[in-house]
Amino acid sequence: MAKAKTRAQARLRSRNKILNVAEKNFATLSYSGTSLRDIATEANVPLALIYYYFESKARLYEEVLERHVGKLNASRIEELDRLRVTNAPLDPVLRDLVTPLIDYAFRGGATTRRFTMLLARIFFGSDKESVELVKRHFDPLATRFIDEFTRVLPNLDRRTLAWLYTFSIGAAIGSLASEDRVERLAPGEERLTAEEIEQLAVTFVVGGAKAVARACSRQPEVAES
Repeated sequence: MAKAKTRAQARLRSRNKILNVAEKNFATLSYSGTSLRDIATEANVPLALIYYYFESKARLYEEVLERHVGKLNASRIEELDRLRVTNAPLDPVLRDLVTPLIDYAFRGGATTRRFTMLLARIFFGSDKESVELVKRHFDPLATRFIDEFTRVLPNLDRRTLAWLYTFSIGAAIGSLASEDRVERLAPGEERLTAEEIEQLAVTFVVGGAKAVARACSRQPEVAES
């Protein structure tokens, strides 16, 4: 019994080691730029073991994503349900779109920062694997957000609201992927805290969404929260 437990623990450690190396390589090198052979070498495991655990490079890519996205999406869906029940306005709906990503990125350590780099590659990638991952893991959640946009901005058509969602999530993910570049563009300036970046992103997204809503619906104002 003890030997079986030890073997199971060893398998779990080697599996997690592969996932950690794969996460780093996919985030920094992209899907197409990452090879399973390089992952095996860096993780110090036989290449065959990667195929044993994950079957294919595409499946490994998906499991790297699944380590993070399930928990992240679940909390956002729970908040969307609460916002619908309370008939909340636009601002908190957009806040639920932006702040969980930034919170997760800045408060979870190295692995969640790598995840946000990976998320940017997946969202903005055109390779078949990334497109399929977005369809499976993010399109259902995007649909939920657009449904809420329909509730709070009933004068806008769904295609416009889908663009509004796309602009908003792009700004949120872009803010996570741009921190190092901002440091290059503003050298010597004090770095913003996670809370300050979060507030900037929320203000930008909410202000932009309201401007789009006013322009497209030809209404003078969009109600404040």
